Amino acid sequence: MRDLELIDIKYDIEEILNSINAAIIVINKEAQIVLANNNASNLLGINKKTLIGKNVKKLFPPEDREILLPNIIDLTKERREFETQAMLKRANGSAFIALISTHICIWDNSLITFLIYDISDEKELERFLRRSERMVFLGRMLDDISHQIRNPVLSIGGFARRLLKSKECKKEYVETILDASLRLELLLSTLRSFISLPKANLKLTPVSELLKQIKPSLDEITKSMNGKLEIMIKPDEKWTVLVDPILFEKAITAIITNAFEAYMSTTKDKKVIFNLLSVSNDKKRFIIEDFGMGINPKYESMVFDPFFTTKTGHIGMGLTFAKRIIEEQEGNIHIESNLGQGAKVIITLKTDRRRLIRQKLIKQIKDYKNE
Repeated sequence: MRDLELIDIKYDIEEILNSINAAIIVINKEAQIVLANNNASNLLGINKKTLIGKNVKKLFPPEDREILLPNIIDLTKERREFETQAMLKRANGSAFIALISTHICIWDNSLITFLIYDISDEKELERFLRRSERMVFLGRMLDDISHQIRNPVLSIGGFARRLLKSKECKKEYVETILDASLRLELLLSTLRSFISLPKANLKLTPVSELLKQIKPSLDEITKSMNGKLEIMIKPDEKWTVLVDPILFEKAITAIITNAFEAYMSTTKDKKVIFNLLSVSNDKKRFIIEDFGMGINPKYESMVFDPFFTTKTGHIGMGLTFAKRIIEEQEGNIHIESNLGQGAKVIITLKTDRRRLIRQKLIKQIKDYKNE
C-alpha cells in the first residue's frame, strides 16, 4: 500500500512539474536525474526517458563538471537554495547560457530541484547594447572630427584666398597653410590608425616575456623624451596575464609618452615609474606613474576622450588609443592624479582564459563561502 502511495505522489509531482513554465529537473544524492518535466526535455533536446537516470554533470561543459557543479550542489545543501548563471549543453552539442535556480526539495531533503531558464537572448541583448554604446561613441567622435577638421580647412581656405588677391607671395600665409595642411595629415593618419586597430588576439603571456617584447620601444621613447624610466617589474616574475602583446605595446607606449609630456611645463626631471602589482589570483595591475603637473580635476573625466588635449600642437588621441586597446583586451584602465604632484595610469588585466560567466560564478561561490 505504501508503494502505491509513493507512485501516486510521483505522478502527482510530474503533473505539477509539467504545469510549470520553466525547465525543471530533480537530482538525487548521486547527482542522477530522477525527475524532469516536458520543458526540460524540450530545452535540452533530450527525450524525457533518456534524461531520467543521466548524471546532471553531463549537461555541463567538461571544464565545469569537477569544480563548479559540486560547489553549486554543496552550497544548495548548505543554504537550501542557490542561484547563478552557467553554460549548459544540449543533446545536439550546442550550448546556451542558463539562469539556474536550485532548491532542496520540500518533500525529500535528499533531492535537489534545478529550475533552468535559457537567457541567451538576454545576453545577446546585452552585447547589442554594448555595440550600441560603441556606435554612440563613434557618432560623438564624428562630431569631434568635424570640429577638428573645420579650423584647419578654414585657415587653408582663408589664407589661400588672401594669396590669390595679393600681388606678392607672403611667407606667413604660406606657413599658415602648410601648418594647417600638416595638422590635417596628422589628424587623418591618427584616425586611420585608430580605426584600423586589429581585433585583440588574447593569449596567456608571462610578464617577463611581455616586458622583453615592449622594452625596446620604451627605451626609444625614454631616449627621445630625454627622460628616465624606472621599470620596477622583477625580471624573474612568474606571473602571466591575458593580453595581446602587440596591442599592449601600443597602449603602454602611448601612456608613457603622455607621462613624459606631463613634465613639459615644469623644470622637474622627467621620471616615470612602471610597476606591476598582484590584485588577486585572476587580476594583475600595471601602474605607470609620473611626477609632473598632474591633471586639473575639472579635466579628469575628459582625459580619455578623443581629441582632448591641453598641449599645443597635439591631436589628443594617445590615451584614447590606450583605453580602447585595454578595454578590448577585457581589461580596465583609469587615472588617479593630484594637481601639481603627478598622475598614475592604472591598467588591470585578467590572468584567466575562463569565460566571464564562469568567473562570475567562481566569485559568487567564494563570496558565499566567505560569509
